Amino acid sequence: YRSAHEADAKQAIDLLVRFRTGQANESDLLDFVRDRDRRLQLEMDSANFNPFFTRTLTKEFPESKFILTVRDCFSWVNSAINQLLNNPNSTGPWFMWRNTIFGELKDCVYSEQETILRDNQIWNLDCLFSAWAEHYNIVLESVPNEKILLVNTLELQKSGNMIAEFLGVSPETLNLSGAYAYRTPKNYDLLAKIDQDFVNSRAQQHCDALMKRFYPKS
Repeated sequence: YRSAHEADAKQAIDLLVRFRTGQANESDLLDFVRDRDRRLQLEMDSANFNPFFTRTLTKEFPESKFILTVRDCFSWVNSAINQLLNNPNSTGPWFMWRNTIFGELKDCVYSEQETILRDNQIWNLDCLFSAWAEHYNIVLESVPNEKILLVNTLELQKSGNMIAEFLGVSPETLNLSGAYAYRTPKNYDLLAKIDQDFVNSRAQQHCDALMKRFYPKS
């Protein structure tokens, strides 16, 4: 399959940053999506920033299908913190993207329990957990239920048959061996070093509805 990961990342992020700050509109998103499709002709496209294009993609490509990898809010936030700590000097579009999805770091107000985040120049839990919720909500609100498949990230590698059935392709044509190819080199586990009652309270405020939807038996 003709596929790509984070295709045209710089252009996509630049556009989304401008869109979220009112400097670009829906028409600009549509022009970008159309141009990228003409140039790359992708059958499969994955990217961290794709949720913010889903509304445009569903309108432009009504037959398209979406696979949304689901990760609980706690491990997602811990992973985000690890990404930030392992790549502290990110510049250019990815630096702008951080400030777009989490908010401006300089504007963060920290509770007493979040000292370790402040000292490591990491966004507070309100910013992190609300980013998790937005990431999923924007997709679920934009894509018709019959066009989306939720796949637990931890079960991705063994979900080939389910994905193939959803896409209407043969399981033998899918290669999931690289499902976990991009791992952070070090797990700092900062989330575990914060008072867990406080962590749970922040998670519940921002993520409770989605967590109950994704993990109804938990």
